[in-house]
Amino acid sequence: MICTLMGKDLAKKGVQFIAQGSEECEKCRYYPTCIKNLEIGRRYVVKEIKDKVFKCKLSGEVVLIGVEPAEIPLIVEKKKAIEGLMLKFKPLSNKKEELLNPQGLKAGDKIKITKVLEDHNKKTKKVMVTTV
Repeated sequence: MICTLMGKDLAKKGVQFIAQGSEECEKCRYYPTCIKNLEIGRRYVVKEIKDKVFKCKLSGEVVLIGVEPAEIPLIVEKKKAIEGLMLKFKPLSNKKEELLNPQGLKAGDKIKITKVLEDHNKKTKKVMVTTV
């Protein structure tokens, strides 16, 4: 589990978010606990909320949370739709369609298929993946 900070009003178990930062964040004394622990552009899910509250210039009150990389829905070739399979992410299309080229994944990322869902069409399946 990775510890980071999130706006108090947004911090709820199960909430997913894409890690973002700003130049202002790098000047903050909480930067090492907050954004530095996350990879910018990655999707995370809140797993735990602590009682520690801090003041943030950008978000107001922030709370200490525990996060993990989020499961991301993705379309893959049927022959690769095997639970537990680890592979490098290569988008099936350059389109910005979320299931083909989802936010939080970049070409070349190492991913693991965590769940196989349903057929998307004759050649592809919908799966859930996490980065490794």
